[in-house]
Amino acid sequence: MSDAPAEAKAKVARRLPILPRALAAWGGMRASMAAELKERPPEGRLLAYIVIALIILWASSIPSTMRTAMAQGEMAVDAAIGMSFGLYLLIMPLFYYGLAVSLRVLSRLFGGRAGFYEHRLALFWGMLVSMPALVALNAATLLVDMPQVWNGLSALATAVVVGHMLAEANGYRSVWRGVAHAVSLGAVLLALVAGLGTLASIAPGG
Repeated sequence: MSDAPAEAKAKVARRLPILPRALAAWGGMRASMAAELKERPPEGRLLAYIVIALIILWASSIPSTMRTAMAQGEMAVDAAIGMSFGLYLLIMPLFYYGLAVSLRVLSRLFGGRAGFYEHRLALFWGMLVSMPALVALNAATLLVDMPQVWNGLSALATAVVVGHMLAEANGYRSVWRGVAHAVSLGAVLLALVAGLGTLASIAPGG
């Protein structure tokens, strides 16, 4: 009898549309991830999570894209927006699938026990939940032109939200272990970019 109200609330939460459910997750991120793990949404819904997140992120970046295109004058504004749309909707989903695989590999360093599916779910759901913070930070770039600061805060906000999801998926007691797990992926990406830059600089003609 005591579990009935909790089960009823869980059923109501599952009936909510995706975006209201993502907003409600800010009231309890680990709990929202636990509900996702219990429901085990199909791969199609996981893809919907990351595609919706990327559409929101693309839309919020349009003003910055327009400002950059007008300042540089190298291409028409509509062409720049179209190219960014293709990047976000065609290339970025594949990139995030690769990131999910990397998170699964890195989980061994933190004693994680989740599989590839759980890491996809944690990353894609975490990205969708993090959208309010990322949209707000994108808007902030229009008010104060400090892109490096806002980009750093966006990365931090994403790591914290995704870290909550990773903590629940992997059974970490501490949320900060999940955050460290997420940050480790960023460190690997930065090292990879730095390595590629070094190779490009020493290559013939570089």
